Amino acid sequence: MELICKIVDEDIGEVSIKMDNPRLWETPKKALKLITESYDKLIASKYKSVYHTKFVVLRDRKILEKYIEMEN
Repeated sequence: MELICKIVDEDIGEVSIKMDNPRLWETPKKALKLITESYDKLIASKYKSVYHTKFVVLRDRKILEKYIEMEN
């Protein structure tokens, strides 16, 4: 079974490595559900604005939607 990994609260990068954020492993459909549900709950962090965070989440959602579409 194919799984998708997401870094909780931050994107993969230097900040995530320093903070040692936990990882969630989910199926693509479950990951899409979680991303979609989280969008309106996002808030700014001390590292990124809420606009930046929402942009990244929306981008990731669109990529995941296309991936799922291609797999079906």
